[in-house]
Amino acid sequence: MGGMNLASDTLRLPGPNDIAIPEYLWEYADCDNREPIERIIEKYKSHQFRSIEKGNVSNVINRGVTSCDYWFSLILTNDSERLEYYLWNFYNEGIRFTLYEFDVETGIVLRQEVLSHHISRDERSVPLRSISFKIPIQAGETKNLLVRTELVDRKNLYFPTDISTEADILWWELDFSFLLGRYYGFFFFAALFNLSLFLILRKRFFGEMLGYVLSLLAFTLVEYLHDLYLIPKAVYPYWSMIPRIFFLGLALYFNIRVFQHFVQLKLHLAWLDRFFNRLGYLSLGIAIIFLVFYLSPLYSPNIFHQIKIYYNAFLLFQLFLFLIGILISLRRKVPYVWHYLGGNSLIFISLILYIFNNTFENMHYAQLVQPGNLIFSFAFEVFYLMIVFSVKYKNDLDQFSEDLILAERQRIQLTSELISTQEKERMRVAQDIHDGIGGSLQAFRMLLGQEKLQNEENLIGILKTINSDF
Repeated sequence: MGGMNLASDTLRLPGPNDIAIPEYLWEYADCDNREPIERIIEKYKSHQFRSIEKGNVSNVINRGVTSCDYWFSLILTNDSERLEYYLWNFYNEGIRFTLYEFDVETGIVLRQEVLSHHISRDERSVPLRSISFKIPIQAGETKNLLVRTELVDRKNLYFPTDISTEADILWWELDFSFLLGRYYGFFFFAALFNLSLFLILRKRFFGEMLGYVLSLLAFTLVEYLHDLYLIPKAVYPYWSMIPRIFFLGLALYFNIRVFQHFVQLKLHLAWLDRFFNRLGYLSLGIAIIFLVFYLSPLYSPNIFHQIKIYYNAFLLFQLFLFLIGILISLRRKVPYVWHYLGGNSLIFISLILYIFNNTFENMHYAQLVQPGNLIFSFAFEVFYLMIVFSVKYKNDLDQFSEDLILAERQRIQLTSELISTQEKERMRVAQDIHDGIGGSLQAFRMLLGQEKLQNEENLIGILKTINSDF
């Protein structure tokens, strides 16, 4: 246990800032999960809190898989020249945060507030997507704060955190929401676009693409906590109970279905198409069972954590099989596979990193693109696939038109040849008739001209010959 130096460990805020707050936090692990606040304050005063080890990401607290309640202390001083309203923010779901403000001399708790992601926006003191505690502090004033973290719907303690003035946070949230809004707008447009094409053309591909886009939209809303703004108040308490990994599983299911229709796998590799169909039914069934268990009365955080690890492992295995299927398709030179792989390359990398980060302890990965690797990869993939499929559909339509024109020309040519053949056959039959009975008729005419009608035998023979020719 390290001792606390009030001079160096006090966070002095001059107003708006981007200070990495974990460097000023001290922590204590309550693994019995039942120590009262009075005892925690005594431990704090007796220097039983320890400094936080700086992680790979400067604003993130990550304690991996744990069954302990963690307490974090912060000494905060307002170095500005006026009263400031600071917001201490926490970004993640499945964790209950309790803020205590206390007098370090007397140990008296001056304020207590409990917040979690399941609380709707109207019930929060600060109606933001983050868990935000408003801290009013006079110029030059110092406050001692404790935050207790309790795991509710998860077993790994992981959350980004920051602190700044209320105005600064609101402007930052506005900018961030505006940036994310462009992605959400694109996803909404893509969903309406595919819905329209599905209703007009009745092609199954657009129905699968619609399911994929909606799954991505649901996942990103939960991932970035913007579901708090867009989901109706009456629905939000139930919506917030759905784990985001469920939406990720749905997105992976629809991604494979889109691939099957996009490259016409059934036409080129029927056995692989059948395998993906069975894999899809299995993954959809497992996802539904996972969700039902999570929402059932049998839910237990300890059991759920184990099931979540198995489900994440299944998603990784499913993703691995999907990649193997794409490689087989490349080897067999299935059309448009290179395009699909190009559109999904970023998302495969982002998914693998995300699943590992949410499964294993002490794993961090940097956000290379703002607002995040996953949402950028999703948007890039949907945009790329829509462009490529539009070009593919146009090419197929042009080829169909050319085939139709060629078939019409062949029909006209065959009709002309049929008419010509029929005319030649008529002429041949006419010539045969002329050659066959012409002579007999001439003989009959001559016989009549010679007035040998009395020669009944000759007359009957000539008539038989004519009849035979007919």
